[in-house]
Amino acid sequence: MKTLAIIAPHQDDEILSCTYVMKNAIKNGDRVLVLFITNGDYYGKEFARIRFEESLKALLEIGIARENIYFLGYGDGSIYNLYCKKDNSIIISKCLQSKTYTPNGFKTFHKIKYGEESLYTRDFLSSDLGDFFRLFLPHEVYCPSKYDVHVDHLGTYCFVKQVLGYLNIEEKYKPKMYTYLIHIKKHFAYWPNRLGRKVNKPMGIAMSNEFWRKRLIVKGENNSCKFKHKLISYFISQKPHAAYGFLYAFVKDEEIFWNCEI
Repeated sequence: MKTLAIIAPHQDDEILSCTYVMKNAIKNGDRVLVLFITNGDYYGKEFARIRFEESLKALLEIGIARENIYFLGYGDGSIYNLYCKKDNSIIISKCLQSKTYTPNGFKTFHKIKYGEESLYTRDFLSSDLGDFFRLFLPHEVYCPSKYDVHVDHLGTYCFVKQVLGYLNIEEKYKPKMYTYLIHIKKHFAYWPNRLGRKVNKPMGIAMSNEFWRKRLIVKGENNSCKFKHKLISYFISQKPHAAYGFLYAFVKDEEIFWNCEI
């Protein structure tokens, strides 16, 4: 049995990127862990609570056990800023928070392990990720791509790659790391392609043809598009039809990933 860890910056990224990965793994008898980096509170705690409920509903329908869903609880919109901090100072999030929390009463991963919340600092986030990987030792880790322009997505990629690199050197732990792409530009019409059931190469970014050819394709089963469309429809807070149908554009016959060297 393998253990897969899906690292999602926000509540919806796991469904947009890894629905087929998770569903196929569950069918094969593998364990799937989902770790949310932020608490999704950019527009306030009530908005964050709704996002949590939307993700939980979708994940439970896939077959992810509630005890395999974890939350770090860092501020939405702050992850890349945290990564770039050189002095490990505390960041105040847009929601005016400086400590991890969840908006729906679930305990954060740090509180489960240490009995208290962690501060919004670079070192705490790195430590929380390291503790998570050490505890579960997943064989495969899925996280956002280096090409993703969203600050929380790029920040998540940087933290995951750095922490796994450290664990590889210091503790000889080296899982397979795969990356997925959600945002390439602020203008959502560029990606994913709206027409067709295949994922086309993204336009407007410096991605070589060679890199694109190295993508890994995960196929869904029969009626997989219908199932993924249903899950995405749960995210009413994210307005799936908005931005030229941005969320629904991820309903394809395939999901794509890239192998990332640690």
